[in-house]
Amino acid sequence: MQAGKPTVGAGKAIPVILKFDAPKAKTVTIAGDFNDWDTECSPLEKTMSGLWEITLQLTHGRHRYVYVVDGECVLDPNAHGAEKTDEGYKSSLLFVS
Repeated sequence: MQAGKPTVGAGKAIPVILKFDAPKAKTVTIAGDFNDWDTECSPLEKTMSGLWEITLQLTHGRHRYVYVVDGECVLDPNAHGAEKTDEGYKSSLLFVS
């Protein structure tokens, strides 16, 4: 999935923790404008409670992303919103300030 140039703010990156509830999943990764929509380079770690989580270094601004759960793209139900990418795929939105 490609999405064109990210709409992110300039400046220093800050740690952002994202969590996804998928206790039965075997793998969960995140793909977004912050990692060139690579579905394999940002795996989440499963916690004892069944939540998956990752800490990303993100700059201020708007970021588009999806979770990839056992190979399937899934929107984040806790996202700040959703929109289509330039190619027409739906993506979750995260605003970092």
